[in-house]
Amino acid sequence: MPVFGNNGSTVPARPVPDSSAMSGRRRFIQLLTAMLGGFAIPGAAASYQPQQNPFTLGVASGSPLPDGVVLWTRLAPNPLSIDHPTELGGMPAMPIRLQWEVARDPQFKHPVKTGTAVALPDLAHSVHVEVSGLEPGAWYFYRFRLASHISPTGRTRTAPAPDSEAPLRMAYASCQHYEHGFFGAYQHMLREELDLVAFLGDYIYEYKASRDPKRVRRHPPHEAITLNQYRERHALYKLDPDLQAMHAAVPWVLIWDDHEVANDYANDQAQDLAADFLARRAAAYQAYFEHQPLRPSRVLTALTQPTGRFPGNATAHSFESLRVYDTLAWGKLAQLYMLDDRQYRDYQACPRPNSGGSNTVNAAACPALRTPTRSMLGAVQEAWLNRGLADTRTNWTLFIQQTLFSPLNQQSPAFAAHGPRVWTDGWEGYPAARQRLLKALQDYAVPNPVFFGGDVHANWVCDVTYQERILATEFCGTSLTSPSWPQSQTDAVAAQNSHVKLANSALRGYGVMTLEPARMTVTLRVLDDVTRHQPAISTLATFDVLAGQPGASTR
Repeated sequence: MPVFGNNGSTVPARPVPDSSAMSGRRRFIQLLTAMLGGFAIPGAAASYQPQQNPFTLGVASGSPLPDGVVLWTRLAPNPLSIDHPTELGGMPAMPIRLQWEVARDPQFKHPVKTGTAVALPDLAHSVHVEVSGLEPGAWYFYRFRLASHISPTGRTRTAPAPDSEAPLRMAYASCQHYEHGFFGAYQHMLREELDLVAFLGDYIYEYKASRDPKRVRRHPPHEAITLNQYRERHALYKLDPDLQAMHAAVPWVLIWDDHEVANDYANDQAQDLAADFLARRAAAYQAYFEHQPLRPSRVLTALTQPTGRFPGNATAHSFESLRVYDTLAWGKLAQLYMLDDRQYRDYQACPRPNSGGSNTVNAAACPALRTPTRSMLGAVQEAWLNRGLADTRTNWTLFIQQTLFSPLNQQSPAFAAHGPRVWTDGWEGYPAARQRLLKALQDYAVPNPVFFGGDVHANWVCDVTYQERILATEFCGTSLTSPSWPQSQTDAVAAQNSHVKLANSALRGYGVMTLEPARMTVTLRVLDDVTRHQPAISTLATFDVLAGQPGASTR
């Protein structure tokens, strides 16, 4: 029977993959299963002794549960070496066994969990350990060991027990372009006494090196397209000492946007309409997994489903899809929904001729915007989210997603002189999907919904309205380093939108949220100059949201 394609058209059902693709998929799943279980793999080299430090990319943790957390590292003595046929990152093309430890003290005098993990060359010798059996709401230290080499010590914590109302202090950040600035913001974030970091997309940028002499650092001379090039790009970012320190300090949850793959991509379509885009996307997804503390058992649910999109190609199948949407419960205080706004969305409406990607269009002249079935999240993720919202019983409901959720009337002359204009890459380009989500919030009486986003390189604080009443609150954060448009342009747009409480595109930085049963406090932290290694920081504004009273108020 036919299935519906990305824009509602009918396309043939997916074919059954041929034997060569399935053989490669089975091999990959076997390796992933071995990684998860840590059991012996033929040829594993438990006694391998690297000559140089293999932990150059640091350590990280993520996806905290009440009884466990994911620990990450990657063995890479020479992480920017991508072209050697047998020694990617300076490691031999063989599985390597290493040890991990979890303790209550940084000296590891009181270990609580130890074990071994297998670093696979198929996954660039990355390691994802799903530790369980820990106490809820507790801080731990962790490290890895390979022969005589010991990794940096990381600090992590578990989520509170299900009946706990323990507070949550979380930073949120996005859009860290390597060339536009240093990651000095993390020096200040380290001092915020956080429980969690939420990264909201554009962790890397895929672009080739810019010729702009004002750039403070340089990308490689080529755009990231192949698997090894994406590995190189992630490694370049991970080598930043401030980013490494922040990863080692607290657990992270992450969601991606477009630049982890390619600018303005939507589902299986590239901005340049490249015919081989799915192979590029699979390479980018794999490199993302290899370099982030994602939970492998969750990712595995996507990898084990044969799709047949790459018939006869056993090299491109492995990460054709990667599930990154998920939930995180913080006791009974909050339920966090991490949403994937890129992988499953419908194509952007009314693109430019012979192009995909975003456009800024006259809303009246683009009827595709009003197609009722258009989705930002895809049907499967929407259904998953609705099931979760129907059962949400926490005090607060937090949406961790990529971009600005609130609509903006752009009738200002700074944008256009002829009627309302709509940017098609954001939620405004998917109005029916936004209305469905708002209706679900109302119908299910979802407790205290708050949206966090990034992408637009500006701080926006908004009341989220539905049927002429305030239903939720939004904090869309500025970029960590990526530049934005002039403040005069932002002011002109904000003046046309009464639901906007603050709009600032002049300053880079991050936000800090402190959450308690009756109150959320959000502080917007901004830097004086991202081109300096050690920028000064200040507070742009502080907002409160009271439980049962949607909308933000300034202190």
